[in-house]
This record gives sequence, C-alpha cells and structure tokens, in this order.
Amino acid sequence: MSQTASKWKNISPEVKQGLMVERAINFQINLKVLSMSDYITRLWNNQFNDWKYELHMQYKTLETYNEALTHLPYSFEHMMNECH
Repeated sequence: MSQTASKWKNISPEVKQGLMVERAINFQINLKVLSMSDYITRLWNNQFNDWKYELHMQYKTLETYNEALTHLPYSFEHMMNECH
C-alpha cells in the first residue's frame, strides 16, 4: 500500500481489490462468492485495527517523537522490508 490510511475503510477499493486478487491466487479463494469477499474484508479490517493498536501502544512507551522514529517495532520493520 503506497497510501497512508488511519482506517481500513479509508483504503481505496482498488487497493483492497488488488490485495484480494493477490490472495485469491495464492490461496485459491473464490471472490465471486460475496460472503467470502465480505468475510475477508472483515478479517483484514480486524487485523489492520489490531496492528494499529499495537503500533500505538509501542509509541506510548517512548518519550519523544525522535525516539519513536529510531525505535520502530519489529512488526513494522518486517512489514516494510516485505514491501520493498
């Protein structure tokens, strides 16, 4: 995802659709079944919110903005490495 979004619902439908198509290929998901697509969207929404909460809690333990920039959580660094 190249955009910044504070909520899963703010991520463009095109980006979400691209993610679903990628996963459908990897896991043989039939996206034509509306209930499957809705389930995946809810699942990703929950995962996104969990990730945001963990990130927020990590930054609450640090005292300054600069400290936060130099002490990225492992999950964030790992995710950034996978994207590049």
